[in-house]
Amino acid sequence: MFWAFGWLGCGIIAALIASKKGEGCLGLIVGVLFGPLGIIIAIFSKGDRISCPFCAEPIRNVAKVCPHCQRIVKQ
Repeated sequence: MFWAFGWLGCGIIAALIASKKGEGCLGLIVGVLFGPLGIIIAIFSKGDRISCPFCAEPIRNVAKVCPHCQRIVKQ
């Protein structure tokens, strides 16, 4: 029983790390499947977000306009 909660906890931690990179659900799945290794995978995953060149806030890499500063982002 303890191991099941441990693996679920790894999934939650990996989901929290991956959600900052735009991959929350994938982080949960990887964390539950791989346990502690899933946390390491979530830490080193690149994600689908880049920093806005004007305000440095994280935005999706396909964004045309930054939702924070409203400037046009050239890809």
